[in-house]
Amino acid sequence: MTKKILTVSFLVVFIAVALAGCKSLGDISDSGNQFMTALKNQDYTASYAMLTPALQNELGGADGWKAFAEPRNFEDWKFSSNQVENDQGQLDGEATLGTEIYNISLVLQNVDSQWKVAGIDITFKENK
Repeated sequence: MTKKILTVSFLVVFIAVALAGCKSLGDISDSGNQFMTALKNQDYTASYAMLTPALQNELGGADGWKAFAEPRNFEDWKFSSNQVENDQGQLDGEATLGTEIYNISLVLQNVDSQWKVAGIDITFKENK
């Protein structure tokens, strides 16, 4: 009987942890898609607000961000991989701009219960 209670308790804890992890993956994917939508719409104010303060500084503030983001208003994108560990996460996928396809990785950090973009890696992959 004690073994059965222990097994059930373990399963309940395991399921709770798994569900919490799924919510984090959903949150990070939502944040990544909101960020990419702001880039697509050339909403530099909104996309800048989605960056960590460290990345904002590294890019030279709002003006530096606008100069970086202007030529990167991707038409569509798809994240094919996401991972979260503690307060860090990463989204990997592809984005298109005209006839060009790019690999894109967003590194996100949980800052005050919000996923913020802490790093961006965009590399040319191929032409359509």
